[in-house]
Amino acid sequence: MNKNKHLLLWSSVGTLVLLVAAAVQENLLRDWRLIQRTARAESGPLNVHLRQIVVPALKTTDRCVTCHVGMAPGEQGVTGPRAVSAHKAVVHDPADFGCTVCHAGQGLATEQADAHGAVHFWPAPMIPVQYAYAGCGSCHTPLGIPEQDQLRSRLSLVERYDCLACHRLDGRGGTLRPSGTGGMEGPDLSRVGLTGWDHDWYEKHLQQSRATDDDRLGTRSASEYDRLGTRSASEYDCWSISFGAIDAPDRDAISELLATRMGAPLLVEAQGLFHALGCRGCHKLGGVGGDDGPDLTHVGERDPGRLDFSHVPGEHTLANWFAEHFRAPAKVVPGSQMPALGLSAAQIDQLTLYMLAQRRGDYPGTFLPRDRVRAERLGEREFAADGATLYAAFCAGCHGPRGAGLRYAGTQPFPAIANPDFLAVATDEFIAETIRRGRPGRRMPAWGESGSGLRPAEIDA
Repeated sequence: MNKNKHLLLWSSVGTLVLLVAAAVQENLLRDWRLIQRTARAESGPLNVHLRQIVVPALKTTDRCVTCHVGMAPGEQGVTGPRAVSAHKAVVHDPADFGCTVCHAGQGLATEQADAHGAVHFWPAPMIPVQYAYAGCGSCHTPLGIPEQDQLRSRLSLVERYDCLACHRLDGRGGTLRPSGTGGMEGPDLSRVGLTGWDHDWYEKHLQQSRATDDDRLGTRSASEYDRLGTRSASEYDCWSISFGAIDAPDRDAISELLATRMGAPLLVEAQGLFHALGCRGCHKLGGVGGDDGPDLTHVGERDPGRLDFSHVPGEHTLANWFAEHFRAPAKVVPGSQMPALGLSAAQIDQLTLYMLAQRRGDYPGTFLPRDRVRAERLGEREFAADGATLYAAFCAGCHGPRGAGLRYAGTQPFPAIANPDFLAVATDEFIAETIRRGRPGRRMPAWGESGSGLRPAEIDA
């Protein structure tokens, strides 16, 4: 009897201790509580409680702001640990969409591992921080992106014509001058592809610049500066020093660059690389491309738990799987026909970001940005219409970036279509018809005979 009493007593005491410990852990020692206790609002200590963003139209409830308090609506003035910092400036208010729409993860969770989706059963883990721009692909579809060399050439024009003296672009330019005056006279151009810009910019800039020839700096009155739309003599001097005539082709190239600016430069750069490597020659993306490889339109939404990581070193994440697959495709997916492209580490990193961006969530039309609406409903292309980009995106994977042909291990060589002997006898009509109808008995597809191929104007380009 005494033994039973002791057993009941000590088991009751043990249970009570466990309950007290659980209560202390839940109500005092949770990570989010500790974070909130060390943070401060503008009015004083932070009110410690669960916070969440609910967006019924998107069917999302995100408690990420319980830790990341500075990203909660109306609490941007919070100071404290890094976790409570305000959200980086983006095109839209993060509270309008919540967190998981862009970043993925498990919105209802309040523990870090669970919230980030770093658990074996969660099919949509958080996108790694270094690939955060990939989250833009949930809603956005960047349009008219040239292949990487063309993109970088257009970016260099912005530097060559000294546009960064007055404008900020992707975090660069528009800075204060050594005298402490001027700088950032023009608007930030980092997102004008979404927000729009004045297409008569060149004529207006040129008119403003030429006004400096009417008189030397310092002889105008304040009222004359006001009439010219300038704010100071220092700013007025910028028009004379930093702006000059721009050739028509370069003006067009700068305008084409502005159309690609959506506030996600790393995503646009990665898309340019995807186009440069000829990936659409084998893969469809957004309904356009070849049939030799799998459709990549939603590949960024794949569940890591359904992938084979037998030959993938490191953590079992979707990003690691993509990176190793680009490095050695047949090793990761036995029997894969994709050749090893000999990519650099930087290129693998860019392509990994671009694959993670292929998400394209199914959201109500009122939440879709104009670029995705233009792509899905108006049929606008994700790649630029110039011949160099079209060749790179659809042809370079087989024929090489300069048309010199390619040969991969275990495959037949692809012909050198830039061979001078071939070009001496091949007419434009013959080449166009080959692109349009393909080559019977060979791997050359008929790019002009399906909705997933090229349009007549693109074949001509």
